[in-house]
Amino acid sequence: MAKDFIPTLRTLFGHPVYVIYLYVVVIQLNSLIGMVTYKPKYIEQHFRQSASKANFLMGVINIPAVALGMFSGGLLMKRLKLNIMGAAKFAFCTSLIGYVLSMFFFAMSCENAKVAGVTVSYNNVDTVSYDKHSLFMPCNSDCFCLSSEWDPVCGQNGITYVSPCLAGCTTSTGSGKHT
Repeated sequence: MAKDFIPTLRTLFGHPVYVIYLYVVVIQLNSLIGMVTYKPKYIEQHFRQSASKANFLMGVINIPAVALGMFSGGLLMKRLKLNIMGAAKFAFCTSLIGYVLSMFFFAMSCENAKVAGVTVSYNNVDTVSYDKHSLFMPCNSDCFCLSSEWDPVCGQNGITYVSPCLAGCTTSTGSGKHT
């Protein structure tokens, strides 16, 4: 059984349709992973949406696009009467075009969120701090806040605070982005 493995593998990798299909899968996964990882975060930061709404929007946008692409690709393959090798080449070309077009995602960028004690100091000076204790300042040192708590709130001054406690609040109202 083990002696047949190498000749079978050689035969498999010698089949052009299989090799093209491997290329297609690698190209599609590369663009898909990048999009799924960073596009929702971009929507969150750029359009000030919650994580759940950003992911919902990703589904609302991508599922119909994928369905339309599958349907139109099937119609095109039927109209062109492609054989299996032609279908593999068609899949490779369309995947490559999609991958090249996904490079435009690199043009998208977000400015860093102003988070007190993390990306800006509490007095709104643009300095990045890598010291964990910079979360604590005289204005919140008597509050006994936890540095590990992440429940961001927006101040009226345009700065985001890691938690209501670190913002100096003694109480908070609302939930989510309306806290």
